[in-house]
Amino acid sequence: MDIVGTSLPRIGAVERVTGLQQYAADIRLDNVLHLKLVTLPCAHARIVGVDREAASQVPGVRAIVIARDLPQPIARYGPVVADRPLVAIGETKFPG
Repeated sequence: MDIVGTSLPRIGAVERVTGLQQYAADIRLDNVLHLKLVTLPCAHARIVGVDREAASQVPGVRAIVIARDLPQPIARYGPVVADRPLVAIGETKFPG
């Protein structure tokens, strides 16, 4: 069987190039809450407090969740070693 020089079928190719492919961003669900992570512009900072009252006044806010509200210990991730917490705990150690 000679494969060189022949076109192989590609699953989903026609749907992608014709615009018929549905992507996750195309799916609309009713009555769904969206999450907004608050990020910081500095690389290192101590978290001394969160003003939940001010945040709760923003239209559409349903909940303000911080590290101590989550199951402990906080889950961690990382490209090689899972040493980064999913949310900041006491301080930030990188921008974003």
